[in-house]
Amino acid sequence: MISKSGSDAYYNYLLYLLQLPAPEKICCDAINMAVRANFPHLWRQGYMVGFYRPVPARQQEVSPDDRITSNQ
Repeated sequence: MISKSGSDAYYNYLLYLLQLPAPEKICCDAINMAVRANFPHLWRQGYMVGFYRPVPARQQEVSPDDRITSNQ
């Protein structure tokens, strides 16, 4: 079922971004293992190498002039 709720769509997109795609795992796995072995204190803090994916701002956090509008 597809939800028309904006918050549902936002959180579904965040879950999509948090999934680790195969190309990122293949490219960064060796570096992340080296970070884990050589810098365990940083690994425990969550430091990892990966690809940057911008996270969109929620519409309630954006000023009314900068919000996405529907032209229907």
